[in-house]
Amino acid sequence: MKNDLEEYNKIYKGSLKRQIDCIDKFEKDRWICNRINQYPSKSKVLDIGCSIGMLGYILREPLSVNEFDMNINSYEYTGMDYIDELIQECKDTIQGCSFILHDATKINKELIDSFDVVIISQLLEHVYEYKTVVENAYKYLKDGGMLIITVPLENRLPSKAHVKQFDFYTLVEMMEEISENYKIIRMRKYKDTKKDNILGLICYKGDEYGKGRTFDR
Repeated sequence: MKNDLEEYNKIYKGSLKRQIDCIDKFEKDRWICNRINQYPSKSKVLDIGCSIGMLGYILREPLSVNEFDMNINSYEYTGMDYIDELIQECKDTIQGCSFILHDATKINKELIDSFDVVIISQLLEHVYEYKTVVENAYKYLKDGGMLIITVPLENRLPSKAHVKQFDFYTLVEMMEEISENYKIIRMRKYKDTKKDNILGLICYKGDEYGKGRTFDR
């Protein structure tokens, strides 16, 4: 996994302050927060491939999301990344959150059945073992929990950092092997740029949250 993500870290690593200054542009993060917000305050959230912990900053307490102009419950946020430097930066920068150093392609037995929400945002396109990452994430969910995935919707490989292309049908194929309860939603990446669309996927663990599959394009 290290070789897969070397270019990724060069491209996406940036200061939290710079990202906060541009927070109104992050339609993807707003969409993720709206999905999470259906769970009560203090629910446990795991962010796999957390990078610099942007979602931790947003979800740690309601007052931290005034820039979003929306009401957000406060959650028990845990960020996971395999880059020691990123995890240390998160710990030094963001208070009130937990961060763990772990390779997402390896199962962490201590986390199984532990989280109400698990997020994999803009990570799978960088990893050859993307199915393993999703399978592990699903195991970390409690019964009734929600898995949130976002990936670029691409017709080509836009950079050296992307080793996998995703579209509606590749996501369906991937999820067929994991769960029958999921929804795929198409959305824009940023409001004010011409960057590629993003696919957002919601997967519930447990039959009580849906029978069969629901697709929204």
